[in-house]
Amino acid sequence: MAAAGAGLLLLAGVGGLAWWLTPPEPTPQRLAEAYAAQAARDAGKLEPLLCVRHRFPYDQAEVRIGFADGQTLSWMNKLVDAGLYEDVTAEAHGLTFARTYRATEALRPWVRNKRLCMAAALRFDGMTDVTPLRDRRSAKATARWVVERPAPWFTADEAVSYAVREQLHRPESGRWDWGAQPPVLALPVAFTLQGRQWAVSGAAAADAAP
Repeated sequence: MAAAGAGLLLLAGVGGLAWWLTPPEPTPQRLAEAYAAQAARDAGKLEPLLCVRHRFPYDQAEVRIGFADGQTLSWMNKLVDAGLYEDVTAEAHGLTFARTYRATEALRPWVRNKRLCMAAALRFDGMTDVTPLRDRRSAKATARWVVERPAPWFTADEAVSYAVREQLHRPESGRWDWGAQPPVLALPVAFTLQGRQWAVSGAAAADAAP
């Protein structure tokens, strides 16, 4: 009887050791839970990626662009097409060497720190492309960040959308999926097993240029 009891204890010990030595699978749910705290920190850092790289007096009621500045004039005409500005050059009196653009009410909600932004926020939406690595104690995956409340003018006109996308900040790592509805920012994340819990060991740089 004592021998049987000892055998059961030994089996239990072996089973417990096997459980401890067998790492938990890096499932999308487990990795999403591990990334949650990082995601909360990254949310604010990622917001500049929703905005164009250049600063411009978007917060002013009117702007004047010289006729010689063809690149800026082309950009402003795209924003006129989007309904964000009106070309009011014809209202000017006398000889003028610039075009005058007047901001519309549609522009104001999408200006942050003198930059035009195409959406309100990004929301973490889980992990995909989970790949366990050979040592079974590390893994890599992709964090999905979904665009929240995109600007109506951004989604209404493909030509305007493309022009704005070309001007956006770009993440140092990761990529945009503009074909998704709504668009998705995919960022690579690395994980390691600490004890029996998965933890973030490396995430794509979320900071955009100031």
